[in-house]
Amino acid sequence: MEAAARGLQTVGVDWDAARLAGQAALRTPDRRAMVGLLGCARSLRNTTDATVAAAATPPAPRPSAAQDGAITGREREVAGLVLAGLTYRQLGERLFISAKTVEHHVARMRQRFGSTSRGELFAQLRTLIGDPRVPERE
Repeated sequence: MEAAARGLQTVGVDWDAARLAGQAALRTPDRRAMVGLLGCARSLRNTTDATVAAAATPPAPRPSAAQDGAITGREREVAGLVLAGLTYRQLGERLFISAKTVEHHVARMRQRFGSTSRGELFAQLRTLIGDPRVPERE
């Protein structure tokens, strides 16, 4: 398991690597193996924490993404309905997805555009998709 976790780290998925080692440590009955796996998980987590700390500085805005229209069709649907004033729950009911999925779509768009706030994201989306109109319910 430790070798698998280290392999995950080498391909750049440090968080998953640390989680794999930690979960394996919880499930092993051998105390020596558990201690080794926990040490591995901690060392992998420390590299993840350093990566997260480095990424904590907000990235520079990427206006070209908004100009290119680099959002998916589903994200365009979500953006239009969010801009129209629907809550995540209402939007999820309308699109037959969970409110959490709506939240993930909004977070991905925010990250893609380099927005530092929801207001900034909404301004960029308004310029991208124009004036949203809430479609009538059937």
